[in-house]
Amino acid sequence: MRGGMLKFWILKLLSSQPMNGTEIIREMEKRSGGHWRPSPGSIYPALASLERNDLVEKNEDGRYEMTGKGKETRDGMNDILENFNDREEEDDIIQGTAGNLRYLIEGLRSGLVTKSQLGNLVDECRKLLEEYNNGK
Repeated sequence: MRGGMLKFWILKLLSSQPMNGTEIIREMEKRSGGHWRPSPGSIYPALASLERNDLVEKNEDGRYEMTGKGKETRDGMNDILENFNDREEEDDIIQGTAGNLRYLIEGLRSGLVTKSQLGNLVDECRKLLEEYNNGK
């Protein structure tokens, strides 16, 4: 799983309650039906990055919880996913891309999205626009 999506999934889990790294790993394994168990070597650096970007904070009991900024970022990412999942026509995707890019840029600023991931999305958008303009 790419780092940005892992961080997003961590934020989604922390929406329900504060958790420590071990609890996050167990919950991810449970929600994947046992198909995927992230390693501590991926979870703890992701948590550290989220904390550096003021998206989560570590409580005295060792559990992490979302900050207000983390909740705003999570909500923006939810909007992106809903917009893309709800679209049935390419035209709808293209029209929604500008608004979605705003949230992705915010994700980049907050560390949830890497420059590489954003670049890949921009490349995909260009291809979609070219196909659309060529009548495909």
